Amino acid sequence: MSVKSAKSIVVGAALFVALAVVLCGSFAAGFEFQRQRRAHQTAEAGPFSVFWEAWGLVERYFYGGPPSPQARTYGAIRGALASLNDPYTTIITDTAALSPTVTARTILTANVGYIAIAELGPRTGAEFQAAVEEFAAAPVKAVILDLRGTGGGYLTATQTILDSFLDGGTAFYAVYRDGREQMFTCEPGGAMTALPVAVLLSEDTGGGAEAVAGTLRERGRATLVGAATAGDGTAQAAYRLSDGSTLYLTVAALLTSAHHAVHNVGVTPDVAVKSDDALATALDILKE
Repeated sequence: MSVKSAKSIVVGAALFVALAVVLCGSFAAGFEFQRQRRAHQTAEAGPFSVFWEAWGLVERYFYGGPPSPQARTYGAIRGALASLNDPYTTIITDTAALSPTVTARTILTANVGYIAIAELGPRTGAEFQAAVEEFAAAPVKAVILDLRGTGGGYLTATQTILDSFLDGGTAFYAVYRDGREQMFTCEPGGAMTALPVAVLLSEDTGGGAEAVAGTLRERGRATLVGAATAGDGTAQAAYRLSDGSTLYLTVAALLTSAHHAVHNVGVTPDVAVKSDDALATALDILKE
């Protein structure tokens, strides 16, 4: 066999192998396409068939056209989360737009530190700690913790607040859906362990705020003033999604340091007054 004939055979074999690879790749791609198509058709025939039917009409007829894929995705997630009927489970796509959760000031006429918490979220612990440091720099003789309308139950925020008022020991418990129970504790030497405390409550106080109030009373650290709370004593965890957004999901029910439930139970005040009168009443109690 001549060298030229041998080269021709090698080239032909190489072309044959390349053609085989292309054909196999095409077959695999076609198979995957058909698999995905069948999966989509199966989904359309299942519980989501009405969803795709409705969305098809939106794409065809909605005046102004459908939203962007990202907006549509977030809208679908928010709609699904709304079906849980849980105000604390939500998705946050722009953390820069979030408002502060803690407001602090000194009531100069009584030299009392006042801290109001809008919600117990992922930033609350750091904001609360800053308020505590502010009161330490300009010493106050007592503290009013305003939890009227406070929602949310971010676990580390709940622990941080109790850590400032308690000198070690059990803070609260979280009970998860599988029955697993987790105990949260406080470090000794909290910055405000020596200060008298009054906690303001209202009918819409919920989440971790109920565990905070219940534990502070059980540990002999606070007088509760206001109205019986909502009984929404649940905890949330934050999950970072692949696009940078964050899903806040209710994951547990909360118990106080003495193992008393607050979810579906609530917390009753020591001194029952109308919400508008709670601050003045608390100031009177701290003067005694």
